[in-house]
Amino acid sequence: ISEQESTYIFSNIEDLYSIHQDISKSLDTRFLTSNDEDCWRMCIGDIFIKLSESLNKYTAYVDNQAQQNQCVGTCGQRKNFVNALCRGVTEFDTKDLVVVQFNSYLITPVQRMCKYPLLLRELIRFTDDDHEDKPVLEDALAQIQAATMQVNERKKEFESYVKMLELQNNLEHLPRSFQLITPSRVFIREAVMDKISKGKTQERHFFLFSDLILYASKSVLKSSKMQMKGKIPLDRLLVRDIMDNESLKNAFELVRMDHKKKKYIICAATPTEKNLWVQDIGDRVLYYLEVEKRKSQAAEMSKSKVSTEPQAAFSDKAIDNNDDQESVEEVIKEEVEDESKETEGRNQTGSIDLTSAINEQMQVVQKITKQISLLKDQTETLPEGEREAHEATIQALEEELTSIAGAIKSL
Repeated sequence: ISEQESTYIFSNIEDLYSIHQDISKSLDTRFLTSNDEDCWRMCIGDIFIKLSESLNKYTAYVDNQAQQNQCVGTCGQRKNFVNALCRGVTEFDTKDLVVVQFNSYLITPVQRMCKYPLLLRELIRFTDDDHEDKPVLEDALAQIQAATMQVNERKKEFESYVKMLELQNNLEHLPRSFQLITPSRVFIREAVMDKISKGKTQERHFFLFSDLILYASKSVLKSSKMQMKGKIPLDRLLVRDIMDNESLKNAFELVRMDHKKKKYIICAATPTEKNLWVQDIGDRVLYYLEVEKRKSQAAEMSKSKVSTEPQAAFSDKAIDNNDDQESVEEVIKEEVEDESKETEGRNQTGSIDLTSAINEQMQVVQKITKQISLLKDQTETLPEGEREAHEATIQALEEELTSIAGAIKSL
């Protein structure tokens, strides 16, 4: 690689190495100059204070990550670069994954920095309250946490990028028109779950990103590879919890409201895993609904400059939507209050459990009513075909509210 490429890839890595080398030498010197009998009196907080004052050098390394990623991707297409890595590093034994493994090495300095707060917390936990070093260690922790906060966010972004890079190398049958790695896409979570299709259970590896869900199956010929089976965009999606029954456990349903209008039933391994997926998908769906709402409002405001009538109609519609939402919430609230009165005679433990269950259901109610409100705001501005899909979604959500009301009443 050229000298410029070396700078892009490694940035100021030698400065970072020097920081940790100095810390290691300082700790060794402190331990070697202390008697075994007095080692418990030894103070090392000042060493970590010094470390915190040097962590600003990480800023240059973190800010360089975009150029680093681009340069590694370009160099990774050259055979001599890949061959050099495979020869020089014993851990890089698979040419197909050498670029992914190299990226994992490049994030190690940032990961090291983010581990210092964990180390200091453990030191503080095992330091006596009357030890003179305890307040110094606590001060060092505060300073290092402040320095690592921003770096930690960038670390998550880079780890997301490395994950997508690894997935891109492991996935077969990716459509040519589909670009997995994009600047705005963020990896959220993954899990092996069962997908119910036409009555048949299929094991699939699901990947949740900020804008879509991708699912794949194991490759028959290559154990390290997966075959992409499909992708589900999140901008026109409805996610619904499915109560456990004899045939389905830990299941939830995804309903596509775009032109495909497909439904997916997915079964997680555990209730916790299901809840995490439903929560994360629901959050992203709400995000896209908010985006669409703002677009609709911006369009209406633009129209109002020409005529005030469309804006007035839009406002009336918004008022109707709010009335609908409030009426649904009032019905649920009344049923919850009635049920609360009936439970006054129960024992304390039962009351706590019931209250917790009702609170959980009310959180679901609030989320669904927000979805209904956002969807209704959009409906009037959509073409006829898309409007029907939105109305069907609204109806399905309102039916789910009715079902939840019944569930609350039966508690």
